[in-house]
Amino acid sequence: MGTCDKFMNSKRAVLIIDFGTSNVHVNVIDCQDGKMICGHAEKYIMYHPSAQMSELCPEEVWKASEISVRAVICSLPENVRLCAVSFSYFGDSIMAVDKDGMPMTNLMLCFDARGAAQASRLAEKLGKRHIELTGEPCTLYSASSKLLWLQENEPKIFERANGFWSIQQYILKRLHLPVLCDCTMAARYNLFDNAQNMWSEELLNSVGVDRSLLPETVESTQIIGTIGSYGEVQLPEEVKVVIGAHDCECGIIGTGAFDADHKILANITGTYDHMGLICDGYVNPMAVQTNTMACGARGPFSYSSTCSASLDTAGSVLEWFMREIIGDTSQNAYTAMWQKVKLNGDGTVFIVPNFTDSKGKIIGLSISNNKQDLFEALIEGVTFEVKTILNSYMEFWKNSFEVVRVGGGLARAEQWMQLRADMFGRPIECMQNIEVSAVGAAILGAVAAGLYENHMEASKKMIGIERYYEPNLPIYERYEEKYKYYLQIKS
Repeated sequence: MGTCDKFMNSKRAVLIIDFGTSNVHVNVIDCQDGKMICGHAEKYIMYHPSAQMSELCPEEVWKASEISVRAVICSLPENVRLCAVSFSYFGDSIMAVDKDGMPMTNLMLCFDARGAAQASRLAEKLGKRHIELTGEPCTLYSASSKLLWLQENEPKIFERANGFWSIQQYILKRLHLPVLCDCTMAARYNLFDNAQNMWSEELLNSVGVDRSLLPETVESTQIIGTIGSYGEVQLPEEVKVVIGAHDCECGIIGTGAFDADHKILANITGTYDHMGLICDGYVNPMAVQTNTMACGARGPFSYSSTCSASLDTAGSVLEWFMREIIGDTSQNAYTAMWQKVKLNGDGTVFIVPNFTDSKGKIIGLSISNNKQDLFEALIEGVTFEVKTILNSYMEFWKNSFEVVRVGGGLARAEQWMQLRADMFGRPIECMQNIEVSAVGAAILGAVAAGLYENHMEASKKMIGIERYYEPNLPIYERYEEKYKYYLQIKS
């Protein structure tokens, strides 16, 4: 068979490198139907040098991605042709690099709390102006507060730094590509003027960072070069590289929650439990009267905005429970717990899962309760928190959402999906490929490679629904009463 015949009969696919906070997933996604052709995941260690610190070693993240790419390329079917490489990245992380792009610090992650005092000072100083520019208040999760912490606590490193990067820039550097930052990742620095689509000199001055120390920004759809290898891993051929986007935006794309009528709301589950959508044009965050939802951040498409909110302890509190209470974090242990679950609103135990700020609570324990009761209360507590986010969206968009589409690892738990339908009072659709961040990044890649005219056309082909859950009205009404009590005890 000649080369031309081989390409004519081949499947077109995108190689996706999806960086999470605990592991990297490398997937090959079929551009025709969005299904996974092959994939591999590799974990890396999260370091906690102190109770406040949460870090990743960027070189370990790179090596894990290289191992995963090698595994995927070795298992790639002969009839698959890679037409692009695209990326999905965790956000809100920051590290200092020297003039050669070598790390001077580890990556300070979103939930690294060492910048809490600096965040409070910045929030007091900037107030609503920070929200106006970035779409959200300055918090300890913000990269800007961590930069100020670095300036005050590691002045020698801060002064010698030749740049402040996220994992995106480090990976591009390792691939010998231009060290750029897509707009969605730039927005995660909390130093980006979303309305003007540029770094904010006002915010940069507030943390003492010169503009030259931050990367140039481009749209998430930008082709930034070609590669024939990923580190030491030889690819089948030279492929275009699309810079990609923040994992939340990729996940929203992967659910199709960018329709003009706002009928679909994305719910991306995992370590975080995100809800969001992508809107055309710029959404003024000052018009959104809620403390739950962040609006106005630059979206992945040209002249678009992301509106998102998340519960940052969703997956981590479940892991804590399985580790500390059950003593087993294996998949078999999770399965054993889920097999006994009854989520009908009859339980009397309440758990507030806000563990990040030491505000977690357990209410209503009696001597008759057991570990299963606690597990169910924790599932309900996480879902109550996500319901609070949903209610903010429903209020702002006047009940326009007809369905919530769910992706991510927690979408595998059918009982939890039914609970979400029952608690939200909205149908739940679970995605055919629950790796929605990978699907979203693949859609960006497929369009950039010219396989589709636009992202709406690509989504109609590459996004599918596997399961559907209707709300049970009596159970919904029972949970509405429980939710009112939950709001009282969490405050």
